[in-house]
Amino acid sequence: MDAPTARSEAGFTYIGILLAMALFGVALGATGDVWRTAAQREREQELLFVGSQFRNAFMSYYAATPAGQRRSKTWWRTAASRFLAATCGAFTPTR
Repeated sequence: MDAPTARSEAGFTYIGILLAMALFGVALGATGDVWRTAAQREREQELLFVGSQFRNAFMSYYAATPAGQRRSKTWWRTAASRFLAATCGAFTPTR
């Protein structure tokens, strides 16, 4: 190769690498968005499961109260403490 041809081709490698890095950055950004959305959906599913467990515990406690017995105004607190004791081990409510 003579000097003028080699000199005119010197910038193409740099531009190619720069373009590849830009494409890599766009692909990595899209992957990050997908990963964040999947993680958020997983957390939402876990919250829905825990909420349904609380609902089941409250309804179970409410249904277990005899018909003639007066239900306390804080029946949900007792149900929640029983649920947490059953799922998380020993639990002592603050009030």
